[in-house]
Amino acid sequence: MKLQHKVMLTYTTLISCSLILISVLAVFSYQNILSSLTSSLSTQLFSSKSNEISSWLNSRISEIQIISESSCVREMKEDEVIEYVDHLNQTIGTQYGNPWGTFAIGSTDGIGYVGLNKTIDISNRPYFIEGLNTSEEYLFSNPVLSKTDNSVITILHYPLRNEQGNYGFINAAINLHHLTDIVSNIDFYEGESFIMDTSSNLYTKVQTISAQDTENIMNNVMLHLDTTSSFSLDKYTYYYTKIPANENWYLCTKVETANLTKETSSFILMLTSLLVLF
Repeated sequence: MKLQHKVMLTYTTLISCSLILISVLAVFSYQNILSSLTSSLSTQLFSSKSNEISSWLNSRISEIQIISESSCVREMKEDEVIEYVDHLNQTIGTQYGNPWGTFAIGSTDGIGYVGLNKTIDISNRPYFIEGLNTSEEYLFSNPVLSKTDNSVITILHYPLRNEQGNYGFINAAINLHHLTDIVSNIDFYEGESFIMDTSSNLYTKVQTISAQDTENIMNNVMLHLDTTSSFSLDKYTYYYTKIPANENWYLCTKVETANLTKETSSFILMLTSLLVLF
């Protein structure tokens, strides 16, 4: 082989090796940058949505606190309470996403007035019993079917207390479709977002979320006790963020891991094409 050809071959080999090395380094750098951006974006997006949900729930809690200060509620006069709660359900009840029977006000026997000639009995409900035996300011029930229209709701339970102890309660039925609307607007790598609690109960409508998904998330939450985190399992990546208004609720998102690496795959394909052309 002529010397000139040897030099050219050596030169070409060095250039090719250098390009391959640069390409590999570029891919790793791109992956790190993309991973950092995705992490930052997910943290900001989910924290923002979590705060939005919390803000809406806090508005409902504040309204109940105002209701609890009403003189007829503090004095628990039956006729006045019935008239008052009937008026509430006809006026601000729709803000809770439930057009009828939103509020109930009652005493420590668990019998609550919903309106004229309408009562409910919550004496055996876990949230009512917990409200009587703890100092929790408010509690949320597990998802239940509304007896008025069979829609899925959660009960915001507000125990009424004074210097002598418990003297009653206010219940507000929160229709979960509003929470579903909030999470359905989250657009993150074609993933599905949802709200769940530490008992794996779901508080929004879901399409692809299974019992195994909720178990995976809770196992990770219990293991690391994070308020915001993510982890990958099988072919999915899960994100979760605690909702401030309720320490037992999490905003979660399930994404196919392949969707997170689509841009990196495209970048690698582009580099490979350039090397082939070279």
